[in-house]
Amino acid sequence: RPEGRRSLRVSHQGWEYLGRASGLTIVTLVGLSPYQEPDARQIGLIIDELRAHEVAAIFVEVGANPGLIDQISRETGIPISDALYTGTLGVGHELSSSFTGMFRLNIIRIVRALHPDTQSPPALSAP
Repeated sequence: RPEGRRSLRVSHQGWEYLGRASGLTIVTLVGLSPYQEPDARQIGLIIDELRAHEVAAIFVEVGANPGLIDQISRETGIPISDALYTGTLGVGHELSSSFTGMFRLNIIRIVRALHPDTQSPPALSAP
């Protein structure tokens, strides 16, 4: 993707390491964590942030509030990517049962969201 399309908005601060390692810009959106309930002002700030940048997909973690994510997606027109795993092993997908599998699954989902017009490389293909 062009430089402007290498930007992710996520719901967990733990993704910053991936940005540093891969040249992605990763911004944590306050209020999307499953441990927070954003107020109307925070939701407005999230929507403004997403509209202000060329964001390919909204990435949320397993367990995030689906109603809130759906609302933000509808209001911004940005599709919701498959959920990313931050520490919930063994839930929802066979690859999520180990740390390395969880990491692999997350990378597959990020690549697919950033490159929707191409197939994932065979080495990254998920069952």
